[in-house]
Amino acid sequence: MDFKEASNAHRDWKIKLRTFVNGAGQPLDEATVRRDDGCALGKWLYALPADKAKEPLVADLIAAHTRFHQCAGEVVATANRGHRDEALKMIDAGTPFADASFKVIGLIGRVAER
Repeated sequence: MDFKEASNAHRDWKIKLRTFVNGAGQPLDEATVRRDDGCALGKWLYALPADKAKEPLVADLIAAHTRFHQCAGEVVATANRGHRDEALKMIDAGTPFADASFKVIGLIGRVAER
């Protein structure tokens, strides 16, 4: 697992979402974005042996990663309903998406250090 790449990919979601909400960039599908097993990190997490996935730090990362994708999917859903201003606010600091993003990136770093 390239943890630096995984961290950068999840950090870039804020830009990807903002671009999408503003009507540019690639189209995003809510169901696809909500899936936490489609990105490289998710594939790696789901492939871990059960005993490794139950380790507290890894289990925290799995939960945070799932939450991250749920929040990102909610931003996409809100934008797709035509509520672009609301969707943009959902990406700002202090929001569930921002908190989930911060947590995932931090946990990736901690897992990488082990």
